[in-house]
Amino acid sequence: MRTSSIHTRPNLQRIMGVLLFCVVLSLTAATCGSVSRPRTPQPAPEAQQILRDALITTTVNSAGGRDIAAYDPAQATDAASMSLATLIYPTLVAIDSQMTVRLWATENMQVSANGLTLTFQLRSGMKFSDGEPINAQAFAYSLNRALDPCINAPLAWYLYPIAEAATFNQEACASPQQDSISGPITTLIGQGQPIYPLDPLTLVITLQAPSAQLLTTLTQPIASAVPQTLIQQYGASQWTTHLTDHGGFGGSLFELTRTPGQGGLRLTRNTAFWGAAPRLRQIDYSLFPTTSAAYAAYQAGTLDVGYPPNDVVASSVKRTAFHTAPLLRIGYLGLNWRTAPFNDVRVRQAFAMAIDKQAIAAQPLQGLAIPTNHIVPQGMTAYNPALVGPDSSQKLTADTTQSVKLVQEFASSACGGVVSHCPALTLEVSSEDANASVIAADIARMWQSVAPGYPLTVRVEPAALLVQRNKSGAAQLYLDEWVADYPDPADALERFTRSTSDVAGSVSLPDAHLLLTNADAEQDPTQRAKDYQAAEQLLVSDVAIVPLYQEEFYWQTSAHVQNAVFDPQGRMSVYDTFPTVVIMRTP
Repeated sequence: MRTSSIHTRPNLQRIMGVLLFCVVLSLTAATCGSVSRPRTPQPAPEAQQILRDALITTTVNSAGGRDIAAYDPAQATDAASMSLATLIYPTLVAIDSQMTVRLWATENMQVSANGLTLTFQLRSGMKFSDGEPINAQAFAYSLNRALDPCINAPLAWYLYPIAEAATFNQEACASPQQDSISGPITTLIGQGQPIYPLDPLTLVITLQAPSAQLLTTLTQPIASAVPQTLIQQYGASQWTTHLTDHGGFGGSLFELTRTPGQGGLRLTRNTAFWGAAPRLRQIDYSLFPTTSAAYAAYQAGTLDVGYPPNDVVASSVKRTAFHTAPLLRIGYLGLNWRTAPFNDVRVRQAFAMAIDKQAIAAQPLQGLAIPTNHIVPQGMTAYNPALVGPDSSQKLTADTTQSVKLVQEFASSACGGVVSHCPALTLEVSSEDANASVIAADIARMWQSVAPGYPLTVRVEPAALLVQRNKSGAAQLYLDEWVADYPDPADALERFTRSTSDVAGSVSLPDAHLLLTNADAEQDPTQRAKDYQAAEQLLVSDVAIVPLYQEEFYWQTSAHVQNAVFDPQGRMSVYDTFPTVVIMRTP
């Protein structure tokens, strides 16, 4: 009894304590056994599913306000116009957030055994918001129109892998108003022609030669379906002014429902869209001439997405406040193989090995770029993480020992053993690039540290003159930047095999040329990537150019915006990003 009473009292006290706790807790909780947990964020109501974003444009309309440069996807070349076009006009295939080509308006695609015929089976029931069908005829018309010489589309060359496309596009236009073509080819559409709508849901495209890169270029606005009826009704130059006549127009995720001249650029969810509806009901775009002006608006709370300029990111103590993605943009040194001393591989390799790329990325680029040995940038298909530099290593600092050895070997064989007697170097940079002169001075200093007394001059000149000298082959050594036209390794590498390339028309590497030719015809994506990687390694080892750094893209979003992620093109993918962006309830 004694022992039992001793153990019973504490138990009763514990029970009474719990009951008292429950009484207190009941004032704020429905049941005593509940545990307070953070609320799961919930999407905001439909009426609040509006994203406020910015587009950068220098175009001014007739009323003096900011506007989009081109509402016609065939004329879109700037980032703002292309971003808008991808949301309004559908393409046969699309790029996902990982830079992989995906079926989009196409349900199935087949490639012939010889690689010369692409057959697209389109989704059924697709239509523009005005009811016009989006079918094989619509895409055939649009592709042919993009190549029509009377349209004069700046990026028509994206479609040159199509049979007879280049010939057709380069014919003379007798009358733009009448779309009268002066030449033997007046259209590419029809049975036996390169662009053949076999039936309403089957489009057959014949190629000049096997070309895997065409699929990537077909993801770009130049290959979008456009409304034939609207264009024929109002004409090639006026049809885009009627896109909002009946409340809006679109054939992809969104409709254009308001232009800047009508009170602001607005996109509205396209109820006729043939895929899964985006979660956003509306996008309101504000137009700014600079990223600084746009970012100021974000900081003021009038935008949901902010694009901080470089000086803001560089001065930020907490860079984790920004999201970042590597851009398909490489800063590099171009070398002219046709002139001494870069006609000697030893000098090319010595120059490349003398450069400390990490130091350049840190200063003067203030850590806003990624030092690199790559020609194919990070984020692009076939990016090779195993790539090595000319010194057969992956390091990004200078290899002064190797560089000095190669310089001395060259001087002994070509300069009478005296470095100062070697062929002079002139490094040309653009006067419009704020960092160019500083980078050039750093490179010159690095070169002098391994080749003391070697004659080298830095020349600062207008960008237009530098471009002209590059194209003419007069530039010997120059600092430049490459930006991807489309996200495919062919764009990064095949410029080294084109005689018209302003980057490296002087490069002569037959083995690399063969690999690139094989890669573009290769239907197996794994083997295609291997061919491109092997070609890139040859180009890097023999120093076709000296890649220095890859630029990065920074952005921020308001706390209530979820899933807004940008890809290396600086866009949100219409395939797997834009459909998921959602506005959440504010706490």
